[in-house]
Amino acid sequence: MRKVQKFKRGNKVKVLFGHPIWGSKTGVTDISPEEVGQEALIVGSYADQFGGDDRENYTIMFCETGNEVSWKSEDQLELIDKGGEHLFKEAKKNRKRISRQNKDIKYINSKLDEGKLSSESILLLFDMLGHNTSFHKNGEFFVLFSDWAILHPVFVHIKNAKTLKESKSIFTKEGLHKYNVEKIYNAFHNNNNIKIEQL
Repeated sequence: MRKVQKFKRGNKVKVLFGHPIWGSKTGVTDISPEEVGQEALIVGSYADQFGGDDRENYTIMFCETGNEVSWKSEDQLELIDKGGEHLFKEAKKNRKRISRQNKDIKYINSKLDEGKLSSESILLLFDMLGHNTSFHKNGEFFVLFSDWAILHPVFVHIKNAKTLKESKSIFTKEGLHKYNVEKIYNAFHNNNNIKIEQL
């Protein structure tokens, strides 16, 4: 018997909990606790988007940020109201606004020391530096943030360096050949009028 799908496209839902995973020392861990309590729109079930019989797992779009996430199971979501297609327009508008901020070098500069940057900001810095993260191949955020954990101190050093020479001082000869340190230094120190959209 075909399972009845719990949610329809455009329904507004609340995220009840993230994806639980197991850690050998910590037991069950919620890998997306920041999503709990957020409101989202149902984009569609797996069956809606790709066919097949999976009507229990959904792609959702967060109302506040316009970000999409897959796959949330039906028991992770609670219906708020029937919503509607018009709500996607507002969510996408929010996404564009946030994306512009995430790609603003002044904003990135102000948040860099904390290290709490969005994936958009991190990828922009990687592209400017010339770092080819494996995230581009596999789309695994674990890989992206592993790279960030390694390179974050490098970006902080470049930002806090008084001169271009100082910013290059931690790089090997091979590293200076591989990476565009000057581009990052100039962007952080406002030494030229870099248009982020053109990077």
